[in-house]
This record gives sequence, C-alpha cells and structure tokens, in this order.
Amino acid sequence: MAEINAMLAQAPPRLREALLLAFIDRLTRPT
Repeated sequence: MAEINAMLAQAPPRLREALLLAFIDRLTRPT
C-alpha cells in the first residue's frame, strides 16, 4: 500500500481525483 501512496503523492491533482472517483465508484457498486 505504501507504493500506491507514493504514486498518488506524485500524481497530478486531476489524476488523483480521477483515481479516487473510480475507487469510490467501485466501492459503492460491488460486483
């Protein structure tokens, strides 16, 4: 999980927001 946090820390805000939205979307709609 640390690698992911490091990647997110270096990601541009727009990319970070897109990843966060995709993550939340997956959490709220489990398959």
